[in-house]
Amino acid sequence: MRALTHSRSARTWLGVYAAGVLAFLMLPSLIVIVISFSADPGMRFPPHVLTLSWYRQFLSSPEWLAALAMSLEVACLASAIATVTGTLASFGLRRLEGRVATALRAVLLAPAIVPVVLIAAATFMLFARLHLENRFLGIVVAHAGLGLPLVLITMSAALESYDFALDRAARSLGAPALVSFFTVTLPQIKGALVASALFAFLTSFDEAVIALFITAGSRATLAQRMFESLRDDLDPVIAAIATLLITLTGALLLLGGVLRRERP
Repeated sequence: MRALTHSRSARTWLGVYAAGVLAFLMLPSLIVIVISFSADPGMRFPPHVLTLSWYRQFLSSPEWLAALAMSLEVACLASAIATVTGTLASFGLRRLEGRVATALRAVLLAPAIVPVVLIAAATFMLFARLHLENRFLGIVVAHAGLGLPLVLITMSAALESYDFALDRAARSLGAPALVSFFTVTLPQIKGALVASALFAFLTSFDEAVIALFITAGSRATLAQRMFESLRDDLDPVIAAIATLLITLTGALLLLGGVLRRERP
């Protein structure tokens, strides 16, 4: 009885601690959300007068909307490339064993481990030689490389419970490789596949450091313009944009988590 009471008490305190950590991490975001409705151009907290003017200003600004469109285009293409590449890599690594698989996995996961500023500097030096700096293709490839580790991790976890015998059975019955993939494999991994694409999309959409190194002008992304705006001036529109991004990120992460837990 005493051990049971002690276990319940430990779980209670663990829950309280987790709730406190979560509240601490969410507090800055909640403050930004409240500030985004403040009529004070000085971004006062708490706000004395509420307004939606900063949201209207963002939605009516050609510069901000152009940056938003650029981010969406880059994120969609980068997510598609990272999802296809990461999925193929996860299948390949699943079939490999030994040091080769370990070395390849380490290389593919490097963008998630190496500090992003080092990746940005190396990317800039490489793209300068390839004449890809300030090019749409360059930023797409760079962001796809950042999303690749997330896709690899998610798909590798999904393939741990995947039964390759079903694929072999379909092939033995005469199904071509593509038919086997779309009729047997894809229905079993579609949840993890969509979750991987969402994670890669968010990684690209929120990225600013690499964009600052390799893009500028009309090819600047939304996150990059936000950073430059904060550096040059305190614009209250930033709070409105940040609130929209927080909402979008939270919704997509929630959807990705639900899809990742989906079972065929």
